[in-house]
Amino acid sequence: MNLRNILIAVLIASSLGSCVPSPNSSEDAFPQFTLLSTFYAPRDTATVYVWHDSSVALLTSSTIFHRYLGERASNFAAPYTHAAHYEITDSATGSVTSTDAIVTDTVVIESLQLNGSVNAVARLSGLLSVGTKWVACAQLTTSNASVVTVSATVDNYFSSTSVGAKSYSNVYHVTYQVTDVVGPGVPVEPEYQNGATLGVYYAKSVGPTYMVWKDASGRTLRIAQLAETRPR
Repeated sequence: MNLRNILIAVLIASSLGSCVPSPNSSEDAFPQFTLLSTFYAPRDTATVYVWHDSSVALLTSSTIFHRYLGERASNFAAPYTHAAHYEITDSATGSVTSTDAIVTDTVVIESLQLNGSVNAVARLSGLLSVGTKWVACAQLTTSNASVVTVSATVDNYFSSTSVGAKSYSNVYHVTYQVTDVVGPGVPVEPEYQNGATLGVYYAKSVGPTYMVWKDASGRTLRIAQLAETRPR
């Protein structure tokens, strides 16, 4: 392992240890929220969201820039006629991709492009409350044509917490887990194999702040952290 990879490994390990929020012990009851749109990234064309993204398995890291570009005609099923349009730039590879999202007070649906297939994934749905469950995606197609089901559970709430040097209020943790795989074989991507998970922290008025991908055995594959927001 060369020096660069060693440094990346140390940075990843330190971020995993310092960015795990702890709940407020004085919390007597978990609150409930119905305005799901307030837990998704604000639709603000003047702001760029800057993420630090690290692959633990590949020992690589990059800076990801998320930009909201406005509304456009929706490719989602009725009754959604318009969708929020986002541009995503990867500083390491120079690649520029885009994604659409339906953002309402009752549901947040993202388009996930995977190997030429576009999948609709319900990131948030219904009541935002600990214990809420839903099917995030019933037919997500992987690169080897396997079809997986992804289930979601709101499993924790933090009245206040911090990620890195930033503090947030009213934060929910949602776990997305692959609960079924149908197809010609085991998905090539470990994050889509049966039992794999994605954990996301959603902060009110901010949106996602921290994400952790794990394989079926619980090994961390990738982490992403909202580092800052910048004027565009």
